[in-house]
Amino acid sequence: MPADTPVPSVAIVIPCYNHGAYLPEAVASVHAQTYAPVECVVVDDGSTDAETRRVLHLLQEAGTRVISQPNQGLAAARNAGVRATEAAFFVPLDADDQLEPGFVERLLPALQRDPQVGFCYCHVQLFGTSNDVWRCLPYDRRRAILYNLCPATALIRRAAFDEVGGYQSDMVHGYEDWDFWLALAAAGYEGRLVPARLLLYRQHEPGVSMRDRVKTRHEEMTRRMIAHHDGLYRALLGLSDVAEEQIFDELMAAVELDHILRARLWRVLHPFARPDVCVDGPFADSAAGQTRPAPRQRLARVRASAAYRLIAALKRTRLHRWYARRKYGAAAEE
Repeated sequence: MPADTPVPSVAIVIPCYNHGAYLPEAVASVHAQTYAPVECVVVDDGSTDAETRRVLHLLQEAGTRVISQPNQGLAAARNAGVRATEAAFFVPLDADDQLEPGFVERLLPALQRDPQVGFCYCHVQLFGTSNDVWRCLPYDRRRAILYNLCPATALIRRAAFDEVGGYQSDMVHGYEDWDFWLALAAAGYEGRLVPARLLLYRQHEPGVSMRDRVKTRHEEMTRRMIAHHDGLYRALLGLSDVAEEQIFDELMAAVELDHILRARLWRVLHPFARPDVCVDGPFADSAAGQTRPAPRQRLARVRASAAYRLIAALKRTRLHRWYARRKYGAAAEE
């Protein structure tokens, strides 16, 4: 970077609702960043816990910027924190998580090189009740409607945030980050993976984190995302003539189809299936000038194939159930 080029500022926004026990560690990880300038903004989203309020007061006295608002949920708290800064880039960090010192320094170059990159993310080191590694998939605009490819904590271009209007405040039960990534995709922005473990994600006991709780409201939140991004879902799944209430069913079929087609057994056996089920993926690509059938129709063809029936039979064997338990744990239902 030329000597006379301004160094872009980065804001790290930490919403906090009754997570005062973890907040000092999150703030400390911001101050430990090897990149400068970095601004830390904590948003108190109406905390009711006395210890959390005490910690917020101490942080504010020590110089951390603290914004207080009535409880409005994670999306609204992130929006408030971002809009309180003038930084060119920002990082949404949950109050119980931490950044590695090189997080900003390692992720920022991808955003500086390409203005179409709206956000940059990394692999995740879990800690707390688990020490596993969450290895995020490289960004794929199409697969992003099937799965949330990355954590909420990423380095994000402020101009992209402003263009899409920030996080949708009605996503109060989770998936607000996934919904935001889809908004960026619909606006023409891409994501970029830096394959390094630069985020520490705290794992709580089952049922404590929002990530666990949102599973019980998956359909509700997914339908809300479909309503927000109807055009994106229709375009990628090839559903121009489908009513909005049917898109969810087609999406679930596309997810199942993607699981099947990426499975090792299918990749081994599918050359022996009929040509009309040897498909590359659950999306609406055109081949020889013709648009593929919708996901539910293609899933039905796959399920009716000899290759699929053979795989289903193999999965019912005692040997496969043993293998699944060894690989995926006791919860595996294969």
